[in-house]
This record gives sequence, structure tokens and C-alpha cells, in this order.
Amino acid sequence: MGYEHRPAAAWMNIGGSRRRRSFLFAVATIAAFCFILKLAPITQDKWRQYSYRAYPTPFKTIPDNSPRLTIDDFLSPNHTLSRTLNTTTQNFGPDYIFLHKLGRGYEGQADIYHHVPSNTAVVIKTFFSMTRDQQIPSSVLALLEKDNITLSRWPVDLSATLRRYTGSDSTYRFSISETDDEDNEAEASNTNAPLTNPEDGTIHPLDLFHVPNTPPQTHPWRMVLPLYPGSLDSVASTTAFLNLTTADLDFLYRPRFSAVFRTLGQMHQTTEYTGSLSASDITINGFCHDDVKLDNIFLKNGQHELLVGDMGQVRSLGHDWHKSNKWECRLIDAHRGWRSYLTLLREGSMGAEVSAGKGARFDKGEDSSAWGAQGTFSRDLMEGKVEWAKAYWSWTVWKTLPQDFPEGGWWDEVPEGVVMMPTPKGPVRMGREEAIRFIEGVRMELGEYKTAVKAGVSLEKPWWWWEVKENALPEEVERELKVINGAVLVGM
Repeated sequence: MGYEHRPAAAWMNIGGSRRRRSFLFAVATIAAFCFILKLAPITQDKWRQYSYRAYPTPFKTIPDNSPRLTIDDFLSPNHTLSRTLNTTTQNFGPDYIFLHKLGRGYEGQADIYHHVPSNTAVVIKTFFSMTRDQQIPSSVLALLEKDNITLSRWPVDLSATLRRYTGSDSTYRFSISETDDEDNEAEASNTNAPLTNPEDGTIHPLDLFHVPNTPPQTHPWRMVLPLYPGSLDSVASTTAFLNLTTADLDFLYRPRFSAVFRTLGQMHQTTEYTGSLSASDITINGFCHDDVKLDNIFLKNGQHELLVGDMGQVRSLGHDWHKSNKWECRLIDAHRGWRSYLTLLREGSMGAEVSAGKGARFDKGEDSSAWGAQGTFSRDLMEGKVEWAKAYWSWTVWKTLPQDFPEGGWWDEVPEGVVMMPTPKGPVRMGREEAIRFIEGVRMELGEYKTAVKAGVSLEKPWWWWEVKENALPEEVERELKVINGAVLVGM
């Protein structure tokens, strides 16, 4: 037993043979590696291209140029004014096939339907009977009378969504009255007035119809809207998983959010033609949204361009509600816009602001324990040293109206750059557009995951998942983010 006895020369030959084989293997490996590099250079961009299969499924952009229902369309004899509800299938005739429920609120509910003629998914909004309503415009009343429909009121949301808010160049034929009980007869006096600059930054209707057999406790009107990808609050809940800081979110979304203030400015200075097109007949009325918040700001497409929606609280500047509360409603809209943006920064950065013990998701900056678990946001807001906080406190001093925000001002001064985004392979530098596409993919995956879990399907948690828990904010921060009384804001 033991090693076989061999002469020393034999052992040397064996060692040399092994060394030669190792040397040849190393040479072959290096040659093969160099050949691969020559064929497919592995740069960071190329790595990202090949690693995208590990990313969430990218969002396929929906068409955002869907036809808008105009007043002329609605009043046209070719428009279907009434549709009967099938109480068993929830379909509206052969054109609108019920798919599933979408959501429900205090004033109504939204359901997703298949629009057969266009082969697209749409949202049909149902209004509850307690929703805010107003006199039906006289031109519509005349149309209803022809069909023996005896109605006198409809939801304010219909008039407000049909309107085009395009600032001083707009033309419209339906007015929202100074009080909800008055019928402004000026709304249709010029039926041949041209419509200029037809697009604005608000959601738009695709169809509107009367339902003669509407269920109890609902308005007999339905409004059809495009199926937008989601609202801005879903973006905040998504980025909370991605360890993004307030600076990251400000870099990504400030250029997008500036469109919200432009839209509010357009609403505030909308022009109405009350008679002929002569200058003496032009009345600048203006309207306030009165309900600006994250879930009323919609994603127009997968690139997260933004639209203002949910117009049920829109009121004219001179509305009795504003007068009775002594509100400068334009400043209230602006404040709520700022509050929405700050809420996006706060909620969207929770992944970077949780307490230690969550892996990479904790505040690595200065000690912020005095401000609680969301220390960085709270400290930065109240100290007012970072760019977005300085801009907010400056606005509270000057109280600039949205239409007076300067072109090229703070909302447009966002430098180009990159942000570090977490990926399954580790952090990757991304530009603004690439990062937003990535966030949209995660947002969709989050929605699919939540839907599956709600349906009882057992799924493995996505790679980016962690248990996000929103912590209470310090009292002074909570107070600053909440519009308690608009009159207090404007010093009345």
C-alpha cells in the first residue's frame, strides 16, 4: 500500500504535463474572452440592455390622442343621447361591455368597459345622487325635450370636464354658474364661435349619455373617459420601494409637475365668449379646481406626463362658496398643488427614510432622530435649505398665482443628470426618461402583484419588495402639508 514507487524523472514529467495543460487552458480562456469582447463589447449601457429581462415588464404606452367629445359632438343628432343599462350584465347596449369594477368614492364609482367600436378599454363614471349638481344648460334641455326626457339637473363634473381650459384663447358654450342653483343663459348664445387651442392639461371625455333605467341613488348620466394608466399617488407608493431620496424625486418629477401649475393657471384665466366675438362681449370668468391632490392628478401615458382630473368640485372664481369663505381660490389651488408635490416627495422617498435595520433603506445623512423616521424630509422642509424647500417657503411669502409663474422659473430649472436606480443586478445610473420608464415598469408590477394577492394567489415577493410603513410626521410638518383653511393662507 502507499504511493507507487516511480523514479524522480517520472514525477517531474507528470508535473510538467500538468503545467503545460494548465498553461494551454489559460491561453485558450483568454483568447476566447478576447474574442467575445471583440464581438460584443460589454459596456454599462450594453449590460443594461441585456439585463433588462430581469427588470419589470416595461409599460406599453397607450394612445394619448383619443378623440375628445366636443360640445358639437354632444349636441349632434348623430350622437347617441340615451343608452339602456342591462342590469344583469351591466352592459350599455352593444357598444359598452362591462369588464370589471375600478374604484368607488363618496360621489360616484368608476368601472372599466370594453368599447366595441374602437376596440379599446374605457372608464365609465357613475355619479351618486348626492354628488354636486347644477341646472342642465338650456341647449341640452332643448335636446332632451325632443326625446321626451324630463330632467333639469346634471352633475357639475359633466360641465366641468366638457369645458376646455386653454386660458385667454379658449371658447366654450357651457358655463358653470356663480351658484349651483343658477342657470347661466350665456352659455350657448354663440353656437358658431370657433374652438381654438383645443387641448389643455385636463382629462377629457370620450362620450356622455343618459341612462333612463339608472339604479336608485344614482344620477341618470354616465361619462366615458379614457383609461389612463393611473394617478400620481400610485407613483409615490411605487418609488417608496426604490430607495429614492427627495432630491432624486425632485430631479425626476419637477419637470412633469410644472404642467399641473400651467393647467391651473389656464383654468384661472379661461375666457368665455358670452355673445358675439367682439371685444365688448368677452368675459374672463376663470375657474378654480378646488380639489387638487395626488389622486386627482392622472398619468397621461407611460412617460408620466400629467393631467388634472376629477372636476366635480370646479367652481367659478366668483362662486358663492368662495365668497362665503373669503377664499382667494386661485391661491388655494396653488397651495394644494404645492402640497401635492411635497406629498409626492415625502411618500415617494420613504424607502430612503426608514429607520436603520432595513438594509440599504435608511437615512445615511446627518442625524435626524429628532424628526422621527422620516427625518430627512421633515428636516429639509422645516430648515428650508435644500432647493425644493427654499422654493416652497419663497412661494408662501410671495404667494404667486400659477398663471404668474415665470417662464424658465424654478419649475423649469431642472438640470440634466442621472439618478442611481436599484436593479436586480445592483445600482445603475439612469437619466430622467430612462428612470421614469423603469419606475413605470415597477408601478405596473406592483399593481399586478397587489391584484394577485387580493385574489388569494400565492406569489413570491418581487425583488424590490419590503414592508413599507408610513410613520407619523412631526406636528409642524403635518400642519404645513395640510390646507386647513384657505382664508388663513391668504391672510384674511
